[in-house]
Amino acid sequence: MLAHILWWLMLFDISMQYHDKMLGPSDFTFKLMKVCEDFETVVNFAISQKKHNRTTNVLDIRVASADFEIGDNLVVELKGSLKKDGGYKPGAYYVKDVVCKLLQKVVGEIADDIFAAAGIEGCPIPPGEYAALNYYFDNTKFTVPQVFGEYKMDINVFKDDVLVGCFVAFYDLMDKRQ
Repeated sequence: MLAHILWWLMLFDISMQYHDKMLGPSDFTFKLMKVCEDFETVVNFAISQKKHNRTTNVLDIRVASADFEIGDNLVVELKGSLKKDGGYKPGAYYVKDVVCKLLQKVVGEIADDIFAAAGIEGCPIPPGEYAALNYYFDNTKFTVPQVFGEYKMDINVFKDDVLVGCFVAFYDLMDKRQ
């Protein structure tokens, strides 16, 4: 209970600093994704982006797993750092869950659209290589509330408590009202 109260006080304090422009539906702009240094990943994941118009970005999303399906057997840990004066500050975002639930939490119904664009019927994803090329990411459909800012996201993928994927992504979440 105390942690809950402290969380809301912190959000109130930050919102006062940014004049109520820190949390809400946002526009997502992807910048870069790379595999962690000195790590050979078993699960491959890549995203690239081109700007289409003010509200839409065109993404190429690729995922591959040669030996096993991607679903509730994989746990993904997202550790977000928000850019502030002096660099990226850890602790801005944290979630850890099985792949299918995590996708719904982070991007909502857009996950189903991406699956369809890649020819996937949903979770779990059978072993193989999949691509959603020229996927139009419409920010008007991205309505999961987010904290606005520039992010660095550490992405760790675990199978049976063993790290099988490690990625770093950079992206922006900007206020839709701007």
